[in-house]
Amino acid sequence: MAEQNRFLDTSEEKRESQFTVERIPSRSTLLDLALRYEPDFFNQLVGDPEGWAEELSGLHNIFTGRHLARGIGFEPRLEDENSHLLSENVAIITESDYMMQIGLWIRSNEEWQHFGIGHSASLRKHKSFSTIDSKYLLPESFEPNGQVIKDDKRPILKFSIPGANGPIGVIAKGSNVVESMYYSERKPSARKTSLAGAYMVTSAEEMNRFQVLAKKGVAVPAVIGYYESVAEQWLLVEEVRGTQIPEWLDNEEAIESIIVQDARMLAALCQVGFKKQGFTDFDDKLFDGESLYLIDTDEIIDLYYELGIDFRKLALDPNDETAVSEFRKFQREVFLKELKDAMYDYRESLLDSEQRRLLYIQHFMDVFGWQPTDEEMTYLLSLQEENYMTRDTFNSMMSDTD
Repeated sequence: MAEQNRFLDTSEEKRESQFTVERIPSRSTLLDLALRYEPDFFNQLVGDPEGWAEELSGLHNIFTGRHLARGIGFEPRLEDENSHLLSENVAIITESDYMMQIGLWIRSNEEWQHFGIGHSASLRKHKSFSTIDSKYLLPESFEPNGQVIKDDKRPILKFSIPGANGPIGVIAKGSNVVESMYYSERKPSARKTSLAGAYMVTSAEEMNRFQVLAKKGVAVPAVIGYYESVAEQWLLVEEVRGTQIPEWLDNEEAIESIIVQDARMLAALCQVGFKKQGFTDFDDKLFDGESLYLIDTDEIIDLYYELGIDFRKLALDPNDETAVSEFRKFQREVFLKELKDAMYDYRESLLDSEQRRLLYIQHFMDVFGWQPTDEEMTYLLSLQEENYMTRDTFNSMMSDTD
């Protein structure tokens, strides 16, 4: 297996230097997004090109965070083979030797305007996997034949590619896209589609999470690369060859290692301000006999979300240590709450004895250089409270009542 903790610098410049970048034709463009939300897109485009130019810019902004660039001062080469004139004022060029020709063309007041449609995609490949032929890492290559692992919140596929030392197992993770749609009676009149917005966990975001956690010593899948276009993103990681924790519960030596690594993993999440919802679920961790891997960061949220902390106020006055000191006390309480929640959920499985619980506490505390007080130990080891509620349980109950 490739070296796991290769990401030791979370800066954008350092991260980018670890990858080679290729520009390749995108299989899906902005026009495909428009068709997804309005099947009659092309007919409507001819009838209202300016309106659809604004709509496409809106869609581009929703999915990329950037507005669509508009170019003027040159004209489409309508004589090219891949030029499609939809009307006297609308043309689409899908391929050309001149990159600036590719896109949507709209003529207004006798002047042609050019709009990019995201016709190219980027494939960033980690230099550790530089010998892999890039064609194997394109969605049009792996999606038709990949084994579907999940397809609920986001598509996750498994496939194999040739490597220098034999086949390499790859997990491809598409973006998690949560759409919000306008009600028909409330859709703004200027909008052409009903898409109000979209929240996405992109390939780059998940890769950054793996980077941050790897820097803290958490075993995570080796990142092979990521594919990104205006319409889709895929994170490509090396498959971890391991099994879930329940398979090891009868192996005392393995369980001791798992307990130590799980406690330190939880502490690392706290250190970087992450909360892994469902941390104690066994689905997102694999143990290979040596290392405990966190293989999914889908359900990570801000640890301090909804806790009402004004971080700006904390940082404003460099001479005011009181606010920082008070925050550190509160922060310790937050971390210990995360620790107790995990121990409570594990009380009948991974941490089913006091010896195991003490080991878990010790290694969590060691990460911060803390010594628990007697009061804290009583709090952490009181796991039989009938009315105890973990933060995950509370959040779940609150979301059910929304």
